[in-house]
Amino acid sequence: MAGEKEEDYVWALSQWNEVREKYKISPLDMMLTDADKIILKILSRLLPNAAHLLYMWHVNKNIGKRMKPFFRKEYKGPDNGS
Repeated sequence: MAGEKEEDYVWALSQWNEVREKYKISPLDMMLTDADKIILKILSRLLPNAAHLLYMWHVNKNIGKRMKPFFRKEYKGPDNGS
């Protein structure tokens, strides 16, 4: 894909829909993505009936990033005087 702008995603999904209709392929029931706000917006508009699942790598990465401030910098473990 040329870029990651809203119009790029709209174009890509529009192309997919043309191919799908031409070859009588069923509409997408599910889409697996990261949590990109642009993608979420496009999917809700162009694929309103499709389930949207988040790729777990992105979920785990985001949890780690957001939870890091709540943990001590150094964890010694239960046997090392923590």
